[in-house]
Amino acid sequence: MTASGEWTFERYRQGGTPLPEPNLAWNTYGVGVESIGRDGRPEPTEIPSPAADQMLVRVDAVGLCFSDVKLIRLGGDHPKLYGRDLSSDPIRLGHEATVTVIEVGDDLKSTYRRGDRLAIQPDIYVDGRSTAYGYTIPGGLIQYHLIGPEVLAADDGAYVIPVDEGLGYAAAALSEPWACVEAAYTQRRRLWPLDGGTVWIVGHTEDTRPYDFGGSLRGAGRVVLTNLSTSVSALANTSAGPQTEMSVADGVTPSSYGALADEMTGGRGFDDIIVLDPASSEQVTEAARGIAFRGTLNLVGERPLDGPSSIDFGRLHYDYTAYVGTRGPDVAAAYGEERNRCDLRPGGVAVFVGAGGPMGQMHVQRAIETVDGPSVIVGVDPDTERLRVLEDSLSALAERAGRQLVLVETPMSMTSLPTSPAGRERTMWWSPSRSPP
Repeated sequence: MTASGEWTFERYRQGGTPLPEPNLAWNTYGVGVESIGRDGRPEPTEIPSPAADQMLVRVDAVGLCFSDVKLIRLGGDHPKLYGRDLSSDPIRLGHEATVTVIEVGDDLKSTYRRGDRLAIQPDIYVDGRSTAYGYTIPGGLIQYHLIGPEVLAADDGAYVIPVDEGLGYAAAALSEPWACVEAAYTQRRRLWPLDGGTVWIVGHTEDTRPYDFGGSLRGAGRVVLTNLSTSVSALANTSAGPQTEMSVADGVTPSSYGALADEMTGGRGFDDIIVLDPASSEQVTEAARGIAFRGTLNLVGERPLDGPSSIDFGRLHYDYTAYVGTRGPDVAAAYGEERNRCDLRPGGVAVFVGAGGPMGQMHVQRAIETVDGPSVIVGVDPDTERLRVLEDSLSALAERAGRQLVLVETPMSMTSLPTSPAGRERTMWWSPSRSPP
């Protein structure tokens, strides 16, 4: 297995250089940076030989991002670690990795060979459960390691992407964050009630508005009605399909919404929730806790809430929950991709908060380069130096694309930001210490 001979870049590129002794790794044993490695140093580990369904890979480059910081802060309490005790079962960070194949097990030789370059697609699922590389599966903060069925034969097959020889190692490692940027503008959330799913409609008995549920209940497997007036209950019953089981659970207060969700769904959560005429922020907060994975919450009403609701943004990211709404009475008007745009408005104004950070810069670059993208791109960041880097790297690109780039230091009022590029410089700086141009 061990390669020998003189080190040259060409041999390195082909995976033919001598293997290191020892092989160094940064394992994570708990919360905080001090829990990475041993005494602030990487740990020596052996380089194992691959089994028939495995291959040995060399990590060429690995990026770290705020997702890694979040894992360092939370340790085993991170949602993707499922309460894992890192002190006895450590993990290894590094989900933004690109690798070179060094040795291939017998069962994989028809697909891979030494020298193949691969980018890891870390969002891995096994039996419908997230087992992400760099989280549940040990990641790229190591020189050499094995990958096998946990990466190469998961739910969607092999979670690796071939890398072109002309792409640099660091650039290839950026494929994961760039994929995250692109994914932000693709519709990954379900935007119509789930066929065969469980719908919960909650309102109040004083509301007699003539709601039109359209086709939103037609495919439901079960509909649970809570605190509805007689007339609204009748509308819901006539809108459901012939296969739909109708249930009533009245007299339920927001403090008991969680217990109701557990009772009706076995703890899984409601696939779709419709809140009619909401007025209480507490009601919306507690209802949102009952959304299932990839579920929706539809707020139908005209009154403002009595205060801010508390929404779990982690679930927006990890569970793909969707929040939709409409003034009513057409409940179904809130659903669908036409109503819920996921990409930037052509010719519009796009504001990026945190634009000076690494991901922020990537979002701004994408907005500039998008055909029929926004006309005005506003980058907001409290760090002047980060904004200067953004200006240096992207202002010329914005000018070539005919887009106006506006850089804003916070805190300041944004009420007078431009709504079109007409008559303005292509790149503008606004800050609390400067007068608007």
